Amino acid sequence: MMRAALVVLCLLLSAVTASAECAWVLWNGGRGSDEQMHWQRWDAFDKRSPCVARIDAEAVKLGLNAGTLFNEQGFRTSETLLDTHGRFGTTWQCLPDTVDPRGPKGSGR
Repeated sequence: MMRAALVVLCLLLSAVTASAECAWVLWNGGRGSDEQMHWQRWDAFDKRSPCVARIDAEAVKLGLNAGTLFNEQGFRTSETLLDTHGRFGTTWQCLPDTVDPRGPKGSGR
C-alpha cells in the first residue's frame, strides 16, 4: 500500500514538473536616437528550446556558430542572448513570458 502511494505521488510530481515549463518570448531590441533600448515582441514559443533555436538561426545568418561565442558580427553571453553589435545593431533575447525587458507596466514605456 505504501509503495503504491509512493508511485502515485511520484507520477503526480513528474506531471507537475513537466507542465511547469512556461512559455518563452523572443524579443528584438535596438538602441534608438535617445540611446535607450527599445524592445518589441518578435515571436512566442511553448518552450525554451525552440526560442533558443531561433536565436541560433539568427546567429548562423550573421556568420556565428550556434552556441556562445564572439566575433565582429556579434556575441552570445548565453544561449538566450544574441547581441549583433556590428552592422546590424540589434539584440535578440529569449525570456520567459513572465519577464518583460521593457520593465514593469506603468513605467512610462
